Amino acid sequence: MPPQEITPLLSQTEVIEENDGLMPIRIVNTFHDQKNDAGGCSNNIGKPARTPLPTKQLVVLMAVILCEPFQFTILFPFIVFMVESFGVAPDSESLGYYVGFITAAFAGAQCISALPWGTLSDRIGRRPVLLLGLAGNACAIVLFGLSKSLKWAVAARTIGGLLNGNIGVAKSMLGEVTDNSNRGRAFSLLGLSMGIGSICGPMVGGLLSQPALTFPSWFDIPFWREYPFLLPCLVSATVSIIGFTIGYFNLKETLIENKSGPEVCENENSPLLPHANRRNARRPALTRLTLLSLYAFASWAFQQIIFDETYPLYASTSLGRGGLGFQSKDIGVSLSMLGVLTLFIQIFIYPRLERKYGALHLYRAALLGLIPAFVGVPFVSAIAKARGSERGRTEDGHVDWLVWGALMSCLGWRIFFNVVSFTSVTILVNNSVTDPANLGTVNGVGQCAAAGVRTIGPALAGAIWSWSLGTSLPLKHHLVYHVLVVLVLIQFVEALFVIDGKGLSAFETESAAESSFSDSECSIEVEG
Repeated sequence: MPPQEITPLLSQTEVIEENDGLMPIRIVNTFHDQKNDAGGCSNNIGKPARTPLPTKQLVVLMAVILCEPFQFTILFPFIVFMVESFGVAPDSESLGYYVGFITAAFAGAQCISALPWGTLSDRIGRRPVLLLGLAGNACAIVLFGLSKSLKWAVAARTIGGLLNGNIGVAKSMLGEVTDNSNRGRAFSLLGLSMGIGSICGPMVGGLLSQPALTFPSWFDIPFWREYPFLLPCLVSATVSIIGFTIGYFNLKETLIENKSGPEVCENENSPLLPHANRRNARRPALTRLTLLSLYAFASWAFQQIIFDETYPLYASTSLGRGGLGFQSKDIGVSLSMLGVLTLFIQIFIYPRLERKYGALHLYRAALLGLIPAFVGVPFVSAIAKARGSERGRTEDGHVDWLVWGALMSCLGWRIFFNVVSFTSVTILVNNSVTDPANLGTVNGVGQCAAAGVRTIGPALAGAIWSWSLGTSLPLKHHLVYHVLVVLVLIQFVEALFVIDGKGLSAFETESAAESSFSDSECSIEVEG
C-alpha cells in the first residue's frame, strides 16, 4: 500500500517503515493543526460571541427554583402573629427572640444538610436531588402550617431545612449549562425566578393567613380558627408539588460523568499516564479563590437575613415603640411590591450591567450602595409619627401615602443593590470552580456556609431588636440597622481580596487542548 493512501486529510504525517523480518509495520504520526481544525474557532480574534441560552431547560429550572423563595418568604407576613398566638412571649418586646428561633431552625438544619445534598448531586445527579427537595418542601410546610406551639413550629422548620438543598444544586445546574459568555444572563434568570417567588410568597402569606378573620363568609369555621396559618402553607405545598411535576417530566440531567478519552498508542516518548486520565484527575474543590468567594457569599447572606428578619419585627411593632404598626397584609403587600421591582432589575438591568462592568466590580459597588437604605429605613417610623396618626394610617384605615412612599423608596433602593450583590456573588462562586466534578460540592459548601450564618443571623437580629426596645440607649430601633452598616463595610473590605475566576471555561479550554493533542497521537497499521 502506498504511504499516501493511509495519510489522513488536513494533517501532517511522518511515515516510518520498520521490518523485523516477521511482518512490515507502518507507524503514522498525525498532528492536527489546531488553527485549521474544522471544529475549532481559534482563529477568531477578539471577544467570543455569546452562546445562546438553553431556553427550555432554563424555563423548567426556573419553575423548580421558584418554589424555594415562595416557601421561604410566605411566612414573613405572619410569623410575628403566629409566635404571638403561641403565648410564649411575656410581652411584645420579647417576640423577636422567639421569631428568631423559628427562622434559625430552618437555616441550622440546612447548614447540616446542604453539603451532603451537594455532594450527593455530584454522585447521583442534580435532577433527583432537586426532586427530593421539592417533595420535602411540600411535606414540611404543611407541618409548619399545623403548628400550635413553638416546639412544633421549630421542629417543622428543622425538617424543612434537612430535606432541602435545592438552591445550591440549582446553581450547579446553571453553571453546567452556561459558559462565561452567557452566565451572567442565566444567573439573572435565577434571580428572576426567585423574584417571582418573592412576589407571590408574601402576597399569599399576608392575604390568606388568619382567613377566619380576613374572609369570614368563607372560612369562619372552627377548623380555620384552630389553624389560622395553615391555608397559605397549603398553597405553598401545592406550588412545590406543581414544581415537582414539571421537573419530573421535563427537567434534564446536566451532570455528565467523565469518560475515558480515545485510546492512543504508546511509544517510548509517550507519557506514562494517558491524556484522558490526566483530564479526569479530580482537582481540589476548595482552592484559595473558591474559599474567598464562599466567604463573600456567606457574609452577604448574613447581612441579608438580619435585614429580612428585622423588617417584619419593625413593621409590626407599634408606632409608639419605634415601628410602623403594620398588619400582616400590609407587610405582605410591601414585600410583594419589592418582588415586582426585583423582576424588573433581573430582566432589564442586571444583564446589561454585568456585561459592561463584570460581576466583581458590581458586587463591590453594590455593597456600598446598601448603606443608605440601612440608614434610611428606621427613619420611616418618625415620618409616620409626624403625620399625626397614632397608627400611621388615614381615617379609612389605610397606611398613609407618605409613609408608603418613604418606606418603598428605602426598601426599593435596598432591593436594587441586594439583587445586584446577590447575583454577582453567586456568579463569583461559580466562576471560582474550574472542575465540573466539584461544582455541586462547592455550591453545597456555599449553601452550608450561608445556612450557618442564617442560623446565627435571625437569633442575633431578634435579640438585638428586643434588647434595643427595652434599653435606655438613644439608638432604640435604629441599633440593628447600624449593625448592618458595620457588617456591610466589613464585607466591602473582604471583597477587595476576591478575584473573578474563569470558571468552567478554564476546564473546557484545557480539555479541548488535551483532546486536540490526543487526536495527534500515532496510529499503527500492521500489514499482513
